[in-house]
Amino acid sequence: MKKLKLLSTVFALAMITAPIQETASSNNADILDCSYENYSQSVNYIYTCNHDHYTDLSTKQELTMHNHNSYMDDVLFIYDLIVGDDNLLTMNNDHTHTPSMSWSSNSSSHWKICTVMGCSAQSSVGAHSYGTSTVCTTCGYTHTHTYSSSWSSNSSSHWKACTVAGCTATSSTGSHIYGTGTNCTTCNYSHTHSYGAWSYHSITQHKRSCTVSGCSSVEYANHVSSSVWSINSTHHWKACTASGCSHQFSYGTHTYGNSTACSSGCGQVHVHSYGSTWSNNEQQHWKMCVVSGCSNISNVENHTWAPFMNLRRCSICGFVSTI
Repeated sequence: MKKLKLLSTVFALAMITAPIQETASSNNADILDCSYENYSQSVNYIYTCNHDHYTDLSTKQELTMHNHNSYMDDVLFIYDLIVGDDNLLTMNNDHTHTPSMSWSSNSSSHWKICTVMGCSAQSSVGAHSYGTSTVCTTCGYTHTHTYSSSWSSNSSSHWKACTVAGCTATSSTGSHIYGTGTNCTTCNYSHTHSYGAWSYHSITQHKRSCTVSGCSSVEYANHVSSSVWSINSTHHWKACTASGCSHQFSYGTHTYGNSTACSSGCGQVHVHSYGSTWSNNEQQHWKMCVVSGCSNISNVENHTWAPFMNLRRCSICGFVSTI
């Protein structure tokens, strides 16, 4: 018995997964009874043929294989026959993967299948990525948004997220609304009140509002007077101790009497300043301190009289007397 060795590329529509019997016929009607077995997952096949009808097949031939017992469809083998010493026929099916131009996919992922017949290798395998769309940005696979029944949230808003893997679409997006409480009335997100500065509310109270967006909580408190006077050049008062509250206790104008210090005890002092205008009565004239609230007088003198149109007039202050 002689030996044949077959080196070939195989084009197959399905994978052979178990040893089966085949009958092969060539275009010159030679009959080959061969058995073959898949030893390495559709890559290398070993054929053993028990016959002597090969001597005139030493050139390249085309054989059509039949009777595959449902393991594979018709297969076309193109090969070179080399005459040897025994019955061993070997076929090598190594190839370079050629990915399809189109994508294959299921509900969760996509891939490209090798286009070499008989090879099921996959490349570019990946999960779908939709962004906020219904269409995968890679392969075009389409899904329908299915939104969660529970809320997602951050510090400012809430939404319901699409539950499809790879999709970032959201629905029912809105800002938190708390009313005067700490929990959002829609999604139950909880915040801690953060109050701003106090402001004047009424003659007895001041208020401050929560600064968290969507919260309308307001705090009220009674005014508390400072023990220290506040002053400007004309007035004094005691401020409310709440920062930002404009309420003033004991607000009033400085009063000095004849002193340079305010009689309220606020600490305001002034320097007497006398104007050029005289004040007077029937007997005297003087100059008044022009500082508001001060009644101090200076240069008090009796009139110096001089005749004036059958009357008399003070030659210092100009006061005219009918006496």
